[in-house]
Amino acid sequence: MREDFQNAIYQDTRRTAAEIVYQLTAPDSKEGGGMEFPDESELSRSWQMMNEERNQPAPVGTLEPEYWSLEGRFMIAPEAGADDGLEIGYWSAAMSDEAGYFAAPQVIRRDFAFAQSFNALTITFDIESQNFAMDFDTEFYDGFDNLVYFEQARGNDSPVYATSAAGVNIAYCIMRFFRTNNPYRFLRIIEIDFGITLRFTGDEIFSVDLVREGNYSGQGFIYPELRISIANRGGYNLLDSNSYANYFLQRQRFTYRHGLVMPNGMIDWIDCGTYFLHDWRVSDERVEFTARGRTARLSAGIYRDSTFNLFDIQQLARKIFAQTDIDQLNLAPQIPGFFGNINHRQAMAMLIEFTSCLTFETRDNRIRFVDIIRDDAFVLNTLPPHQRKIYRWIDDNSWDDNLNWIDNGG
Repeated sequence: MREDFQNAIYQDTRRTAAEIVYQLTAPDSKEGGGMEFPDESELSRSWQMMNEERNQPAPVGTLEPEYWSLEGRFMIAPEAGADDGLEIGYWSAAMSDEAGYFAAPQVIRRDFAFAQSFNALTITFDIESQNFAMDFDTEFYDGFDNLVYFEQARGNDSPVYATSAAGVNIAYCIMRFFRTNNPYRFLRIIEIDFGITLRFTGDEIFSVDLVREGNYSGQGFIYPELRISIANRGGYNLLDSNSYANYFLQRQRFTYRHGLVMPNGMIDWIDCGTYFLHDWRVSDERVEFTARGRTARLSAGIYRDSTFNLFDIQQLARKIFAQTDIDQLNLAPQIPGFFGNINHRQAMAMLIEFTSCLTFETRDNRIRFVDIIRDDAFVLNTLPPHQRKIYRWIDDNSWDDNLNWIDNGG
């Protein structure tokens, strides 16, 4: 811990701050369905338009005219197909002309797996380089190909744009881009959201409570929980058809940052992770949210006892730890089976007890097991809530819906 940070914590008076970002979007809008877009450049990573990541590390240096300034802020363009974790987004193959117009409109279409409702369509362009579309259209269609809503944007001056109307029971959306704000530019899109982003800070936050616990052997599997209370300053009236409250849905994302005010007045921020909306309550004075870690969603699926026996469960526990360098396990000599059906989280609790581990969900929504005997640790990726599997390993081995081991060559 830094000395100045530690001193600020233990000083006679201490001031803190909070920032909460709420993705008021349709959770299922980016799952399944299809996406069509024009040819993309070698730099493009089109799949990132739907990955819930909107933060770029730095503007990418390219040979677009009057663009790459030698100020030390630009990064060298990554190699095509590089697995570097950088957020690049979609880049069109076509470049606009000297007036910023494309020779042909750049058209992107998003088809949903099933009809979606959202209070706006939000497009995040390239914020770091401040290059964005200036003239474009957005169109919402229902399942019978009827045009439900049409909006023209002319002279847009922001890298983040949200439509002024909502979409109800929309089957697909079409975006047509005609012009960029600067000449000789690719169309750059970092993220497309079906909803909006709300940001809460300062005195509009009444209270924030965050509970994160570790789970020792035999204590089951406990998920982290974030409880938020904010001022109702309009926009949440349940009787208003345009109310934000009409679009509250489970699994919407909350990102929480906790800040400590340093002696110089600057705020030192700590990222406290991402949580998913579980329930809410609206009154005239305040709006209260309860959001939980991703592991809370493990209760959604069911495993049946038809594929379980004593050997299978013990093998399951051993195979989990076989993916790590932990070679000594404290397994119960007799691992009991079970009858009836159990959900994902109950199955996870069984594994915790069988392996005598301390277990918790990290801030980046991974499950971490710590061997109490040797104090070794490893991290497993949790799956998106809609996928009914208990784990996916970094080497692409996984368990299917019935906890049968699948070896994908990892």
